[in-house]
Order: sequence, then structure tokens, then C-alpha cells
Amino acid sequence: MRIHRPCTGLLDELPGYAWDPAASDRDEDQPIKRDDHSADALRYVVHSNAHE
Repeated sequence: MRIHRPCTGLLDELPGYAWDPAASDRDEDQPIKRDDHSADALRYVVHSNAHE
């Protein structure tokens, strides 16, 4: 996957995107829900195109 330089929101968010340790203790995959709008949008695009 290539992320272009003009995608500044996504490039700014990705380094801080992390899994919630409390959720991990419960064996759940849950990211920390903070400053993640662009990362969520990327996840939706990847997931929606995964079936094609």
C-alpha cells in the first residue's frame, strides 16, 4: 500500500495508532479511540475492497 504525501491527516495519525492494552488483556482487538478518523477511513476502504 502506498500513502501519498498529501494525505497529511492519515500520515499524522498512523504513528499514534495503537491497540488498547486493557482490551488486549480481555483478548479483544480494539484500538485506542483517539485521533483516528483518517485511520478508520483507511480501514473501511481496505475492508470494503478486500472482497473484490
